[in-house]
Amino acid sequence: MTVSFAFYRTPTTASLDAWGGVDAVFETLAGDWTLKRRIPGIAGMQGKAHVVRLDADRLRYVEQGCLKLKNGQSFQASRGYLFRALGDGFAVYYDQPPDRLFQEVRLTPLLGGGLTGMAEHCCPPDRYRSRYTFRSDGCFYITHCVTGPSKSYRSFSRFSRARSDLENQKPPPEG
Repeated sequence: MTVSFAFYRTPTTASLDAWGGVDAVFETLAGDWTLKRRIPGIAGMQGKAHVVRLDADRLRYVEQGCLKLKNGQSFQASRGYLFRALGDGFAVYYDQPPDRLFQEVRLTPLLGGGLTGMAEHCCPPDRYRSRYTFRSDGCFYITHCVTGPSKSYRSFSRFSRARSDLENQKPPPEG
């Protein structure tokens, strides 16, 4: 029998350059993102996510895209959240008054680089268990596992910097 263990290791600065570390992820989320989502056996979505700073401790997240159901039907879909900074991560709120907490995400370094955080949300009778992963290449992923009497699915979302955002970060050509 083989047993393996993953030990915590302080990540190198280079492995976290894209996110700047646990305390900088919140700042780095602002901007435009390309979104690809899979909900196996149910639907898929391609679109954009825009994260804009509201003030020093709050960001507004809005996603829009084309949701294509397994049966071939497709339609435009959107959703929004508010993110609030925490010292070691962020809290996610529904973007509708009054403020209602969806999840609190506490981030920790991953072995080999990047960051991750787990979160839960109980909305009786349903339960949302989520993992947020921020890879050292600058992409981030959100996986939701939803269970309940009438719900049972996993949602896999991948976010990468939108081309327009990347072009805005490049230095001007020499000439």
